[in-house]
Amino acid sequence: YSITATSSSGGSVSNSGTNTVNHGSNSALYRFTASSGFQISAVLVDGVPLSSSTTPTLESAITNGYTFSSVDTNHELSISFSLIPVTSYTLTTTSDAHSSITASATVVSGESKKVSFATAGGYKISGITLNGAALSGTTTPTLASLVSAGSYTFSNVTTNSSIAVSTGLQSYQIAASTGSNGSISSEGFTSVLYGSNSPTYTFTPASGYRVLSITVDGKVLSSTTTPTLTAAKSNGYQFLNVSTPHTIAVAYEGIPTPTPTPTPTPTPTPTPT
Repeated sequence: YSITATSSSGGSVSNSGTNTVNHGSNSALYRFTASSGFQISAVLVDGVPLSSSTTPTLESAITNGYTFSSVDTNHELSISFSLIPVTSYTLTTTSDAHSSITASATVVSGESKKVSFATAGGYKISGITLNGAALSGTTTPTLASLVSAGSYTFSNVTTNSSIAVSTGLQSYQIAASTGSNGSISSEGFTSVLYGSNSPTYTFTPASGYRVLSITVDGKVLSSTTTPTLTAAKSNGYQFLNVSTPHTIAVAYEGIPTPTPTPTPTPTPTPTPT
């Protein structure tokens, strides 16, 4: 007897074509293999589709293959394949006016998507919300780890997802220091927000001392700088429109003791003779 096995595109069946089987014998085992991206959609035996209520069931035939037993007539086996439906999910990204982020996208189920974000000058990432939950120092991942990386990767996506970033003004440290024999106002470290002005630093020498030098960001003030050393001594020093860290240091020196002017020795008046 003749057994004819055929398949549609998108896969194959073993022993395809027409094969001869003797009366009462069993046929070869027919197995079905779907190509990548395809699935078995139907198995027809002599024109009758297998299902969950047939013997064998469709699921069993897909898993174990199919054999014609005790053959006593011609048979046909037909396998149909179809594309596996593609499931996609929406990845929503949001940034504020002072940041940028990878645009929202559609991601195929099981795939990954890297989202990068950055801030405008003078701003920092102050918050990240991942799938509606705000990140912190105790979440997984932590807020600090994403801020440091500047990105987040959604892996093996199986649901709609979202990420949102928010920003705040960056702050910069101003370090103020002094030597001995005097003081500087706001000594130590002071944080100043981007675009703001620092406190005005004033210099107070101890008794018997005076300002020797004022150094701003490593540059010593003089009569040709802006402001001049004399102006800074009198009015103090202020960093305007801060956009970077700064340093300011003052040094003092003793006021020299004036050298006494010698008293002239009187010229003797001659004695009249």
